[in-house]
Amino acid sequence: MSTTRAATINRICWQILAITLVLFALAVSLIRGLLPHVPEVRTELVNYLYNEYKLQVSVESLSAEWQAFDPALSIKNLTLPPQESLPITVISKNVHIKLDFWQSLFTLNPQVETVVFDGISVALNLDQIADNNNGDNSQTKANLDWLYGLLLEQLEHFSITDASLQLISSQNDYRPIFVDTLEWLNTPNRHQAQGMFHVDQLESQHEQLRLQIDLSGDGYQPDTVTGQLYVSAESLDLGEWASRQHISPNNANNIALQGVINLDAWMTFANRKIRDGLLVFKPSWLEWRDTENKQKIAIDSGVLQWTPEQGGWKIESHDLSLSTNEQAWPQLKLAFGTRNGDLFGYINQITPSLLKPMLPLIPDLGLEQVDTWQQLNPQGTIGSIRLYKQAQQPLIATADIQQLQWQTYAAIPGLNPIDLHLT
Repeated sequence: MSTTRAATINRICWQILAITLVLFALAVSLIRGLLPHVPEVRTELVNYLYNEYKLQVSVESLSAEWQAFDPALSIKNLTLPPQESLPITVISKNVHIKLDFWQSLFTLNPQVETVVFDGISVALNLDQIADNNNGDNSQTKANLDWLYGLLLEQLEHFSITDASLQLISSQNDYRPIFVDTLEWLNTPNRHQAQGMFHVDQLESQHEQLRLQIDLSGDGYQPDTVTGQLYVSAESLDLGEWASRQHISPNNANNIALQGVINLDAWMTFANRKIRDGLLVFKPSWLEWRDTENKQKIAIDSGVLQWTPEQGGWKIESHDLSLSTNEQAWPQLKLAFGTRNGDLFGYINQITPSLLKPMLPLIPDLGLEQVDTWQQLNPQGTIGSIRLYKQAQQPLIATADIQQLQWQTYAAIPGLNPIDLHLT
């Protein structure tokens, strides 16, 4: 009797397993059969985003296919255009979404395994973000809550390749930042990313900076998200970048530079914005050869600190240590800031005779112009220097000059030592 019961139970288990496999096979076949009809829901997807999040989105095409064991969606030319209360604009050439089939089947909800954004351009309006932070616009914040929830909670893993970020501000003209790769991983209350980026569109593999992001908090409650952004440069090829600034038809006037820069930078994030930043210089140098000698400037150490202030920001230097051709600079202090659209600046002292190795960093300044500086042989000190510029007004500068002099060269008359206060 027991043998018959065991055989019956065994037969029932095999039947249940067979039925389950058949149902799974039917589900897979059903999904495979529905994939060719995915492009027909493009309009419904756009309408859903608008009704659910009040987002105006355009999609050129939507397609789907079966990859390995899971379905995958491809979106071509996804555009998030400028719109009210949204400080971000996005254009993505391709978005690839891979679904976790079995998890989606078990939960009866689409479960995204990974998302790849390829060829994406992002524009971030800093003025609009500042207005939102300074004001009490709860509606605007709510319009951005979906982005925190999507990137930090709803997507377990996503990657970005071949991207650009353009910061837009009425007060400053920022150069775009180019992201080569970025891998993002979300776990409960922990959000981490790492990647490589560069700031010159003509960069080489020796001019990349490393980016790491480490955040904690609940993405569905953006005010709880805090953490750090870390940027590092190890033997970044400063010479190759600087040499490109001097390419001209007259090759004889070009300057061939060599050098590397090493630095670490940290920024802290809290309450939906960058709270402060710290840039630490490690031994870096730039050198080139004039008609007679080698010229070299080095940064041995130093710190630049960025802090936000009411209506603006401030940058201050600490313990900067520089040298020109092994000759140490006098202690250098820098401070720059903005307040309500006005620009302020301070430099404690500049020694003209120590500036020559830095001259090739000035655009359109070639070997002939640098040689002229060498022949003039300026001496003395300039400082302290104070700068002030109101919005839409010319720059105002004051400087104390001590024992400034230079030699006669060509059509340029010489100057005997002179002290003055210049405005």
